Amino acid sequence: MPITVVCRKCGRLANVPDSAGGIQCKCSDCGNTIDTPRGATKLCCVCQGDVTHAERTKDAAGNYYCVQCAKAKQATAEAVAAKASATSGPGTVGESATCAICAADFPRTMLHNFDGDLVCNSCARKEGLGTTPYRIKKTPLGGSRVIYRCPQCKGELVSAMDEAGKEDCCPQCGAVFDVPGRYAALKEATSSQVRGSVAAGDGRGSKKQWRALSALLACVCLFLVIVIVLLWGRTATLSQQTTSARPVQLTAASAAKAKAAEAAAVADAKRAAVDAKKAPRLPQDYTKAMAWYRKAAAAGSGSAMNNIGMLYATGQGVPQDYAKAMVWCRKAAAAGNGTAMKNIGMLYYNGFGVPQDFAKAMAWFRKGAAAGNGSAMKNIGILYATGQGVPQDYAKAIKWLKRAEEHGGIAAAPAAKAIKTIRAAESGGQ
Repeated sequence: MPITVVCRKCGRLANVPDSAGGIQCKCSDCGNTIDTPRGATKLCCVCQGDVTHAERTKDAAGNYYCVQCAKAKQATAEAVAAKASATSGPGTVGESATCAICAADFPRTMLHNFDGDLVCNSCARKEGLGTTPYRIKKTPLGGSRVIYRCPQCKGELVSAMDEAGKEDCCPQCGAVFDVPGRYAALKEATSSQVRGSVAAGDGRGSKKQWRALSALLACVCLFLVIVIVLLWGRTATLSQQTTSARPVQLTAASAAKAKAAEAAAVADAKRAAVDAKKAPRLPQDYTKAMAWYRKAAAAGSGSAMNNIGMLYATGQGVPQDYAKAMVWCRKAAAAGNGTAMKNIGMLYYNGFGVPQDFAKAMAWFRKGAAAGNGSAMKNIGILYATGQGVPQDYAKAIKWLKRAEEHGGIAAAPAAKAIKTIRAAESGGQ
């Protein structure tokens, strides 16, 4: 069995064979000299004799027995079983009983009662029941640790609670032993199972109670809502009656004040309009406008991209270039700008920079209308009225012109005039 060695300087762990026990070696990381402990030992749990290299037996709980102690234990168990004639309670047969830790049968005279559990002499000595050679410490995360001392070198060791009862070796002297605390682990596991079962039982038992309580709370809330609505409606009715019953008296003084306030507001509006006309304006400069539009477009502004496309289309500030105008309008349309979608439709409608295509113009006008552009809606109505790109349909033309009027794409008077012209053309065609 390999021996686990710990470097006291850098803390590295290493496994060395039993043949290297008692020999000094150096750490491969820091070069520190380490005294390797002698080979691991296995002790009889009854007489504490060294059975590492001797014939031994091991029970289900991991306890070692020398030949003599194993024979004595077997003989005692056989004698007790032969004399057993009646049961004396759960877990017992005649005058024997089962250890709560190692689950082996022993005479009742060899068992001790700890908190209602029967424990054999060897388990009681190993677990230190009554002498407390170890202590249980709770961790901040809710776990438990077993703090104990090595039975050979008496050095303090710490192990997890789930390692209690398992075989381990001391990293300092190499002694092999079973980690104590199994009794405490069994008690903790039992209490956890009991708490879990009680909680599950309470949940099943109180499920109907929670449902009833929820239904009751829902009824109470509904009742309160109804009461609040009724009181609010009654208050509104009373206030309305009070307001309607109160006579409206407008004296001559109040009328004069109202007229004076209205005249002052009109005068302020006229003064503001005159000041706006007199305010100095910047000189018109399409080149600087293009520069600022490019900065805004670099920041992701769809309106700025559309304006750059229109400056290229009109040749203001830059040489006229319909291809670049189409590129910038498409960028603005990709950014969700409805005006740019309408402008792309106009480029296809007029054949500027691209072959004239009324169907593509209609497609782009529809995209602009979906984005809420009123001018695109107006153009759709015109295409339906003229039958360009779509079959001629006066009803759809009127519908789209009315929609454009609602979205500000066309004024009321021109819209009415266009609708009247379309209806006249429709009646004349019929």
